[in-house]
Amino acid sequence: MEEKRIFKLDFRGRTITVEVGQLAKQANAACLVRYEDTAILSASGMSNKATSADFFPLTINYQEKFYSVGKIPGGFIKREGRPTEQAILAARLIDRPIRPLFPKDFRNDVVVVATVLSVEPDNSPEVCAMIGASAALSISDIPFGGPTASVKVGYVDGKFIINPTLEEKAKSELDLLVAGTVDKIAMIEAGAKELPDDKMLEAIKTGHEEIKKVCEFIAKIKEEIGKPKMEYKSFEVDHDIFEEIENNFAERMYTDVQAQDKEVRDANMDKLAEDVETYFVEKYGEERAEVYGCAADRNQAKIVFDVAVDMVRFCPALSRRVKILESQKKLIYKPTNSSYQVLSADVANKHGFNTHGVIFDELHTQPNRKLYDVMTQGSGDARMQPLYFLITTAGNDTNSICYEIHQKAKDIEKGNKIDPTFYSVIYGADESEDWTDPKVWRKANPSLGITVAEDKVRAACESAKQNPGEENAFRQLRLNQWVKQSIRWMPMEKWDLCDGKVMEEELKGRVCYGGLDLSSTTDITAFSLVFPPLDDEEEYIILPYFWIPEDTLDLRVKRDHVPYDIWQRQGYLQTTEGNVVHYGYIEKFIEKLGEKFNIREIAFDRWGAVQMVQNLENMGFTVVPFGQGFKDMSPPTKELMKLTLEKKLIHGGHPILRWNMDNVFIKTDPAGNIKADKEKSTEKIDGVIATIMALDRAIRCGNNSSESVYDNRGILFI
Repeated sequence: MEEKRIFKLDFRGRTITVEVGQLAKQANAACLVRYEDTAILSASGMSNKATSADFFPLTINYQEKFYSVGKIPGGFIKREGRPTEQAILAARLIDRPIRPLFPKDFRNDVVVVATVLSVEPDNSPEVCAMIGASAALSISDIPFGGPTASVKVGYVDGKFIINPTLEEKAKSELDLLVAGTVDKIAMIEAGAKELPDDKMLEAIKTGHEEIKKVCEFIAKIKEEIGKPKMEYKSFEVDHDIFEEIENNFAERMYTDVQAQDKEVRDANMDKLAEDVETYFVEKYGEERAEVYGCAADRNQAKIVFDVAVDMVRFCPALSRRVKILESQKKLIYKPTNSSYQVLSADVANKHGFNTHGVIFDELHTQPNRKLYDVMTQGSGDARMQPLYFLITTAGNDTNSICYEIHQKAKDIEKGNKIDPTFYSVIYGADESEDWTDPKVWRKANPSLGITVAEDKVRAACESAKQNPGEENAFRQLRLNQWVKQSIRWMPMEKWDLCDGKVMEEELKGRVCYGGLDLSSTTDITAFSLVFPPLDDEEEYIILPYFWIPEDTLDLRVKRDHVPYDIWQRQGYLQTTEGNVVHYGYIEKFIEKLGEKFNIREIAFDRWGAVQMVQNLENMGFTVVPFGQGFKDMSPPTKELMKLTLEKKLIHGGHPILRWNMDNVFIKTDPAGNIKADKEKSTEKIDGVIATIMALDRAIRCGNNSSESVYDNRGILFI
């Protein structure tokens, strides 16, 4: 406060004056409060940093001076004596109403000093000090939820008196001190001569009405000259831990503090604290924790390690506890003998890690998935809470482990997969978005203009416009887009436009063609029917069916993080008895479909399903082998894309078929032929394979429902 400011309040015929800006300028805030001739200097101060205490460290000093009542010590008394009982009680009275008004997660030291400069017996210095503390805290930058105020209430001759004089106190039947805010009462100290309850309640209400006036007065001062409240580090108590301590130790805590002997009581509390610590260490804490930082090569690993070393050296608390082993690229936390070590991809052939935590830096630079598998697959099983951080920008290899994890994250965000242990945060531009738009830049760079200068991004964009060779680098590094090849073969927004409703009942008797992909006996099995259009105006209709073993349903949901159980309940997925796919069940199901639809042919992979093929033929179906190479798969695969783009097919929005389609990775040969690659696709594509085979037969054969000439011709002799 640069200049002295004076604020006055006419309070029940007496004047309260608050003077700010002249005294105690080095405090966070200070004010001189006068209540007629009673004067109190209230100053508030706060530490710059939070303490290590597990409670809010508030100190109240109420200092009485002999000179305040006109006494000058002489003779052998050369100094002020220790605080009187009255002074200690006054400090307590100041503390009680203001302490609850500080944030519960606030841990900076706060000191309020109330120095009694002058005392007039008729005007209480305690009330004056309580008002001064509230005013000083309110106008300071200390986080404080006040103001608060206090008054004394007396009862003389059937009337309530606010802040009674000495003469009125002598006659009063009530000695009441009330403190509170505008909204509520915070503290009551009272003594009375057999006063009825209703009178006591009325006295409290009367006091609160006067408190409101003083609070409004302080609020106006705060509004006019108050400092902005500081930001502070939160120390909010973990509610789960608090609840666990309460559930397990509350009863014992209550018993231990009841000990009459102080030494016994202190020993009990020390033992209790030790037992609580042991409880949580045994449940959550782990000795010899191993944390690894993973990089693509030794040079990158060294960069990561050097950053960690700098963090240790610049932090006194860490430097006292952490030993640096430069040659091993290792840090050891001495209290628990835990370690942090940096590894590169060339140690992927090593095993035996017992990881507590893993940090993969720039996962897209990993040359293969070996290091990832070594560090995540089983290496942390002996730990109670292993934690893995995967930090990366987008890459350019859609067959990498990074892309696989990226796809998993996207699927979880969309709800196509479920994994409560996997949390993803992706800042990146969508494929369809304009990479030159500053709004898209901000989407991929949330700190644009703060840690990332917008003019640098703009310059990089302009350079990429002028040099097409830089476009992919800009997209990848600036916008976090996967580049160089399509992330997914099928544009899913186009596929979703073909989700017209499919009515099975309306398809009865229609010519159709089947595609059967059995996969393995423990995996998902797909059978797809494709109905060719009756005329040029109609679309191809796809009707897919899927099966998995019933006994493995729950296991597959947890293992694959795919909602098979939900799909089953919705009727999109069927289960067969046992822990393997029951081919007999599927054969019977196809037989029933043959009774409903005119299934002209069923295409299948010539390398599998020998027995089922024979059984289906015995049922009267025409079963044709279908090659899985480029020669056979390329034409219908290209046609599937063409029909999708032209909206010439209907699939009913089947969620499993959509999931399969979204997983497809396309392999291309030198001649430009394509096929869906099961090995390199990120997830299952069985339904797509079955659909492609059925589509091929539907396109080749169409709606010709006449009998084949070969069925009845017999042997022709020439």
